[in-house]
Order: sequence, then C-alpha cells, then structure tokens
Amino acid sequence: VLGIPIVWLEQYPEGLGKTVPELSKLLTNQSPIEKQFFNALAEKEVENEIIKLNKSNWLVCGIEAHICVYQTVMALLAKKFQVEVVADCISSRKKSSIDIALNKLREKGAGITNVEMCLYELLKDSKRDEFKKVLAFIK
Repeated sequence: VLGIPIVWLEQYPEGLGKTVPELSKLLTNQSPIEKQFFNALAEKEVENEIIKLNKSNWLVCGIEAHICVYQTVMALLAKKFQVEVVADCISSRKKSSIDIALNKLREKGAGITNVEMCLYELLKDSKRDEFKKVLAFIK
C-alpha cells in the first residue's frame, strides 16, 4: 500500500518449510530469496538486493528473533543502516527468546516499533490516499 520495497527471505525452505500461505499470497509480485546463513547479509544475493534498493532505513520482521532476526539486524547496524525491529512481527519458539533478542538489539542501537506505530509514522498524516487502506488494515 505504501510502496515500500520488501526483501522476502526463506531460511532453508527444503528443510524448514516455505513461507506460510497467509503471507506468501500477499507477495505475488516477487519470489523469496533462499538463505542458509542466519545472518541474511552473509548471502550474496541478499546483500546485492540491499545495495540495489539503496535504502538507509530498514524495518525487520521474521521468525527466530534470537537467531536470524538478531544476526541480520546486527549486520545491518554494522553497515550503518538505521534499523527498526517490528516487535509484533517477529517470533521465536519461546517468548523469553523474543524478549532477550529485543533487549539486546535495543542495547546495540536498533529501534523497536510495532506495526501500527511504524505505519502511522510512514503515513505522517491522514490526508494521504493510502490512509484509508492502512486504517482498514489496522482495524
């Protein structure tokens, strides 16, 4: 809706499974980048996509917050990107793993946000055409 580019990743889909249909059906105009490294930027194809998109700010979502999300965010921060982790769009098998990951990432300089907060931050005001679509999504 807001025209923000998405870098869609899948960690070892042959063994761990593909992206859930609820998400993949929304990403019809692209294909996932398969990865083996926990730190997504260690994959050349991912690094090339990040460079190609030429963005300085990144919103990060994903599963295994304490492994893949953590290592990827740390790599983005090391490359001097501004990073916010969307806290209600990450998961781990244990809630304590999410809490530890978010605390460590905050200490290392990542911002922590949630879906509603970042969407309204991106919108900036209710005059934009996209506001009603975002509002419908939030409700």
